[in-house]
Amino acid sequence: KKPKEHTVTHCQYVSARMMWIAGELKGEKMIIFSIYGHTQPKSTEVIRSAFYDQLTGEIASAKQQYPGHTLALLGDFNARVGASPHNERDQVRGPYLLDKHVNKNGDSLLAFCGEQELSITNTWFKPLPGIGSGTWRSPRARRSGTAHGATLDHIIMPQGCSVRIADCGILPQVAPEGDTDH
Repeated sequence: KKPKEHTVTHCQYVSARMMWIAGELKGEKMIIFSIYGHTQPKSTEVIRSAFYDQLTGEIASAKQQYPGHTLALLGDFNARVGASPHNERDQVRGPYLLDKHVNKNGDSLLAFCGEQELSITNTWFKPLPGIGSGTWRSPRARRSGTAHGATLDHIIMPQGCSVRIADCGILPQVAPEGDTDH
C-alpha cells in the first residue's frame, strides 16, 4: 500500500479572511494559513492592525498546538511590497520585486514579516520569461490587454526556509477569462 503523501490533522476556520490547516505534505509537517487581506480602499490603519494582530495570535496558537511544524502563509494580501532596492541584509523580501511602490497594505505586511521573522518567498525567484508579471491586473489593464500587473498574492515562510523551496512564481491565469482578476 502506497503511503499517504498528504494528511490534514486539523482545520481551523478563523474568519472570512483567514483559515489554517495542520498536517503533513510530502513528509513535511506543516501549518498552512490561507489569507485574504482587505483591499486597499477599505483597509484603514485600524483594520490592518486588527487583521495582523489576529493573524499573530492565530500563528502563536497554531505553533503551540503543533510544535515542530513549518509555517506557510499563502494568499491574497492585497499588498505591494516593491520599491526600495533589495539589500543583502533584507531577509523579508528578495531581489525580484515586480512592483514600483509599496502600498499601505505592503507596509503592514513588511512590518509583520519583519516582526515574525518571515520571508516573502515569491520575491526570491526570478520570473520566468514569457510568463508575465503580477498576480493581479486592474479592470482597465485587462480591457486594454496590458500584461503587467501588481503582485498582491504572496507565499510567506519563516526566514531560512527558502533554501527548501525550488521555485516560486506566477503561472498564467488558470481560470477562464473574466472569472477572476488574479
